[in-house]
Amino acid sequence: MWQQKLKQLEDNKQWDTAIEFMEMTLKNRTDRDVYIALIFLLMNLLVEENFDISKHDFYAEKLKHYFAQSYPLFLHDPEYLFCIGITAVMSEWYLDLTQKDWEHMLQEAYRLAPNNILYQWAYYSSLDLDIPDNKKIAHSYAQLITEKNSKLFEELHKRGAFGDYIEDCMIGWAKKVLDLHPYDDIQ
Repeated sequence: MWQQKLKQLEDNKQWDTAIEFMEMTLKNRTDRDVYIALIFLLMNLLVEENFDISKHDFYAEKLKHYFAQSYPLFLHDPEYLFCIGITAVMSEWYLDLTQKDWEHMLQEAYRLAPNNILYQWAYYSSLDLDIPDNKKIAHSYAQLITEKNSKLFEELHKRGAFGDYIEDCMIGWAKKVLDLHPYDDIQ
């Protein structure tokens, strides 16, 4: 499967080969998950990885291109909205978006599929934890996502670097909520 090949290329930091591979994969299918993975690959490369700086504009243009190409296709797809919203958090300006734009994407994903645990995380992580009821909700959810052997993290691991990124964000948020707001304080 393409996901395994992409993960191998990402792990080996073979950025150009990974991009070429994803572009070839995209030529064979109009697939939401391929777009999501390619957009994250490019954003992560630009924001988090070491690369040949002379290729910055080339990568940035590819990122904008694939976002512009995919957004109209998946505008009402909660999975796409969530994944691209989370990716945009890294540096929304690369996609010509604002903070309000990615917040709207995450809210819309949650509205379309409120029982999805990932979309719930995006919603709960935006709550004002100074409000007691929000504290209770966030604490319960933080406990849920930090449970051992969670099926959620099994699913995220299938998503390669994007899944690793989401897992790190979720665990970091949950630990912060559990450390800052011990259960004894919110009963």
